[in-house]
Amino acid sequence: ISREDAMNFAGIPVHVASISERSPVLERVTHESIMQQTVADTAIALSFRSPTAFRRIQDQYLFPDPDSVFSSILSRWNAFSPCQLSPDIRIFLSRIRIARYQLQTRMLSFKGFRQLGFCGTVLYNLDKLTVDERFPVALLSNFAYLSGVGAKTTMGMGICRRESV
Repeated sequence: ISREDAMNFAGIPVHVASISERSPVLERVTHESIMQQTVADTAIALSFRSPTAFRRIQDQYLFPDPDSVFSSILSRWNAFSPCQLSPDIRIFLSRIRIARYQLQTRMLSFKGFRQLGFCGTVLYNLDKLTVDERFPVALLSNFAYLSGVGAKTTMGMGICRRESV
């Protein structure tokens, strides 16, 4: 790959050297299968693997508060899933607490502009939620990897994965 074909990801030049025939085959994931595999835990850890930011009235917001994170995923779930979740979920998101986090800001360069975001891990405490309230939050956490979180997900931002606690 020539220097011109290199990609810049979070300020780091990335080159694809080869693609192995052993690369994992993508499997088909349905909304129903995500629901069946979801467990309503009392804590959820999310790893933000690419710069993530939220849009707030012509500005960017750089903190993964529960309302911003889970509302973002909820809107994508309801846009694409035949199994709709109630928008009333937003009512109890304020009772989710951040137990701890380890975050760093990162600048992502695009052609013609740069975007600031955060990367790192966040542990959300769901102790103040009932089991019935924990389930949709856990479901959205499992869906985050497929949907992305926040702004500019189609441009590589907001890659997020649920981690074991």
